[in-house]
Amino acid sequence: MPLPLPESRDEIRRIQSARKRVALQQAMRSTFWKKRLPKVNLERLDDLEVWRRIPILDKDTLRGLSDQQFYREFCIEAPEGVQEYWRSGGVTGAPLFYPRSFRDMEYGLLSFARTYDCAGAVRGDRAHVSFPMGIHPVGQVFARCAASRGITVNWAGSGASTPSALQLELIQRLKPTVLLGMSSYALHLANLA
Repeated sequence: MPLPLPESRDEIRRIQSARKRVALQQAMRSTFWKKRLPKVNLERLDDLEVWRRIPILDKDTLRGLSDQQFYREFCIEAPEGVQEYWRSGGVTGAPLFYPRSFRDMEYGLLSFARTYDCAGAVRGDRAHVSFPMGIHPVGQVFARCAASRGITVNWAGSGASTPSALQLELIQRLKPTVLLGMSSYALHLANLA
């Protein structure tokens, strides 16, 4: 997908302005949002007063829906258009599982790959990925999209699946140039080292 990184804050604002309209139009395809969204002028979404009329959605609201309601009323992609199911963070003990379409995945992988660009990582760098590698997607996606940038990956996973002492050994042996993981876990590894 030819989507270069924006070169200025003005360009970012232009992109955000255009995509607000697309996002709202997509939301209006959902039965869930049709009942909740006020009538807003799509041409005035950059006006803060108009934008503020759009209700904030939180995970508790989504957790209040049954699985059937969530997939039937909230989601807009047909089941055959789903490539993967991702799990949201479940710090409350009640994670959400939500579908990602094939198109979502194209953009998602591109977005994650861009974080390597923004961090200055280049072909030949080596990434140690210590995000979880299970059904929570962040670790898998960072590892999968590294290839598009020519970055080697050590799929270490979280400390729960690869103990911290072993992670330190892998870091010492493989000498990664990029560390991906929770900042608190990176601090833990640094203190342990």
